[in-house]
Amino acid sequence: CFIDALCKAFRDCASPFEENVINKMQRLAYSLIPWGVLYTTAESIIKSMFTATVSVSISIDCGMIIVILVILAIAYVFKYGAILQQESDETL
Repeated sequence: CFIDALCKAFRDCASPFEENVINKMQRLAYSLIPWGVLYTTAESIIKSMFTATVSVSISIDCGMIIVILVILAIAYVFKYGAILQQESDETL
């Protein structure tokens, strides 16, 4: 639902540097943080349910962490772009 909200914000915006788009992008990144932990934990629980051993491990998906950091970096680049856009609009 966060990706859908971000896509709608991109579709409805006049400029990708609007505050609404930046906020949706940051919310998407922050919503992925629990996924990085819960996915691997749930995967180990499901594996232990179908095998004879009981071993539940909590781990962090490094690939998901990289995706989160990339989305946050893009959001901060867009935020800086919004500042530059505002300064450009004020000087004209």
